[in-house]
Amino acid sequence: MTDQRTDHAPPRETLSGDRLCMQCLHPLAGRAIERDAQTGLLYVRCGECGTASALFEYPTGAPWLNRMKSVIATTLVASLFAVVVALGLITGGFTVAVSENASGECATSVEKAYRQDPLVKRDETSNLGPWTEADLSWLATETGKSALAAARWDIGVWIVYAPLALIGLVLATPFAMLLGVIVMRRSRWSRLVVCALPAMMGCAFPLAIALLWTDGIRTFATPTWSQVTEAHYSLHFATLVSVLFIVTSAVIGLTSPAIVATICRFILPPRDRRFVAWVWEWRGKPVPKR
Repeated sequence: MTDQRTDHAPPRETLSGDRLCMQCLHPLAGRAIERDAQTGLLYVRCGECGTASALFEYPTGAPWLNRMKSVIATTLVASLFAVVVALGLITGGFTVAVSENASGECATSVEKAYRQDPLVKRDETSNLGPWTEADLSWLATETGKSALAAARWDIGVWIVYAPLALIGLVLATPFAMLLGVIVMRRSRWSRLVVCALPAMMGCAFPLAIALLWTDGIRTFATPTWSQVTEAHYSLHFATLVSVLFIVTSAVIGLTSPAIVATICRFILPPRDRRFVAWVWEWRGKPVPKR
């Protein structure tokens, strides 16, 4: 199918329909149809790489391209849903794990300070530990309050907190990058919100549990050291981890298209970059030639 263009130059037929260059896969629609003087064959010349494509050996690909577009769109939607769910589960699960473990280490620190307080009268033969009954009267003293306040800065807490948080970031990074690539055609602020949203949804549940646990501890008549520290610090650690995951997911998702483009440029020679040209074209950038 062809159409006519009228201007000051002689009218020339232009190509219409979904046709791609055989060399660089650039769309040929709208290119002028030319005839070879010696053979009389019709062809169009690619405006991107200059390759001549014969028309009689290159039939229209509209049906197959439409099917391909449907498959790509369905794949993107399914991938987007899977990535959002996976990222939310990872961030939510590690928020719970870090909060519980860090709060447990706080209990060890507080209970240790209780054992070392020379002013406390107790049976020296009794077994103590984070899961034994807490001495609420001692916690109400200035020494107990100071021990409880200093527990979250204990080195043991950060030894537990840092590796778990790092593992969670390592597992979440591929999904955040994939999400950023899927939505790379959106605006910058839109991508920022989309990439941060799964982590926000994943962390919402642990934060809600931490709030309920803080209020629920008041119903315990004889709480343990672990229950006391969880009531005081589970929300604190859950908030820290949530902010870490949300900010990291947003930054990685925002920068992932540029990172993927850099990796493709590093590992692919110029002639093979046409197979991943969408990495640059979707961002409105030219495919690097060298």
